[in-house]
Amino acid sequence: MPFSPADVTFKGQLKTAPDDGKLKTLYEFFKELITDEMIRNIQENTNHYAMKKNGKELKTLQKEIETFIALYLRMGLMQASYIHA
Repeated sequence: MPFSPADVTFKGQLKTAPDDGKLKTLYEFFKELITDEMIRNIQENTNHYAMKKNGKELKTLQKEIETFIALYLRMGLMQASYIHA
């Protein structure tokens, strides 16, 4: 059977720049991708897991979870061959 490439034509609608000409900041894009509800859920489950595993309250804050995810995403976008996990 011969190769038949998939149709990858864009069929969506392109968004235009806002009327005021101001583009979203990286933080605004982040908040669209990762909602406050998602952060709260991760925070609650992180604290619950720590209590269950260690018997100690971790008291992780939503801002800490948000910062960790943002840092993780940022590191994925940045090429730095000298950083090793």
